[in-house]
Amino acid sequence: GIFLITLISNTDPFKKIVSPFIETLANVAAAGGLIALFLQFKRERDLSEADFLLRINQDFMANESASRIYKMLENSKNEGQQVNPFKQNDIIDMANYLTYFEPFYSLLSRKILKIESIDPVIAYRFFLATNNRYMQQMLLCVEHKESAFESIYRLHYNLVKYRKKEKKEIWQNDFTLSKNKCYKKIVAD
Repeated sequence: GIFLITLISNTDPFKKIVSPFIETLANVAAAGGLIALFLQFKRERDLSEADFLLRINQDFMANESASRIYKMLENSKNEGQQVNPFKQNDIIDMANYLTYFEPFYSLLSRKILKIESIDPVIAYRFFLATNNRYMQQMLLCVEHKESAFESIYRLHYNLVKYRKKEKKEIWQNDFTLSKNKCYKKIVAD
């Protein structure tokens, strides 16, 4: 039996018929392996991204000064931004609150994170700060210092664009950062 199979498999007609089939089967198997590898890498990337976002969110919530500024921003929003909740000695904590958001623009622009992944995690807290007129007056829109917050301006631009496209709410839009006179120049560069 084995002798007969070996004899038949070495004939030209057999090689012409079976060889392309075997070659195609090998290519399909290789492509399947590549797809499986790609899916595994994508899954690992998604898990890493989720882990990163969870850790960054936990760090924010555990930060006492960020929590204090968040409460002040929330109260200011609830009161229609009628009274400045901040004092001059809050500047450092306000800047630290904003600093939390700065890396997100870089991670987005380098395509390490997707905007749809970070939006649910940061959007509310971000707009609470950037669309607060007192945060703008004391920090974000201080003349000749706006460029220090370039990543914040660019992240604001990207989040606004994304949320408009998705028809999602933009909190405190009456006081949007985009009304600042240098906003367009910063986000266009």
